[in-house]
Amino acid sequence: MTTRLGTRRLLLPVVLTAVLTVVLAACSGSTVPSGTANPTTVGDTPADSAPPVAAAASAESGDPAADADPVCKLVTKDDVATAIGYPIATVTGAGGACIFQNADPSKYFAIQEFDTADGMALYLNVESSAQHVAGLGDDAFWASTSGFLFVRKGNRAVLFLNQEWVMTPETDTAHRDSLVTLARAALANL
Repeated sequence: MTTRLGTRRLLLPVVLTAVLTVVLAACSGSTVPSGTANPTTVGDTPADSAPPVAAAASAESGDPAADADPVCKLVTKDDVATAIGYPIATVTGAGGACIFQNADPSKYFAIQEFDTADGMALYLNVESSAQHVAGLGDDAFWASTSGFLFVRKGNRAVLFLNQEWVMTPETDTAHRDSLVTLARAALANL
């Protein structure tokens, strides 16, 4: 049983990274043909000259592209930057997921929303080995070895994932606490 649980803990970050890679790839497919005017901007950079990941949508208020995925409106770039400790340059959303990315593309933070039990199933499977967080939504837990906080409210749930925090020691509560603060802001907009 210990070996099986250890395998699950190691497999989950790999699965999450693969999911995020697919989401990033899907988002980067939104490009503008050359010679086409594109008034949409991401951060301070025109979208047609931005890196491919940044081209899909920005969650800045007043930007028509911000409507691309409502999950990007759960929190602001500043909320995310405060929680994870680095500035956010671009925000990209599609398919119920939102990627908040630093100017360094290797630094990103993901939020994913679920509205079905099937969608939540993978993450709920690790709940018994995670740290429960009292007073957050209807159910919340921090999976330190996978670097994510999962929060359920009614029949909806939100996953907050920082790939840099995979394999966080359980004694390191600062990462968990910063995501709890971020989750409280998100729940107010859910």
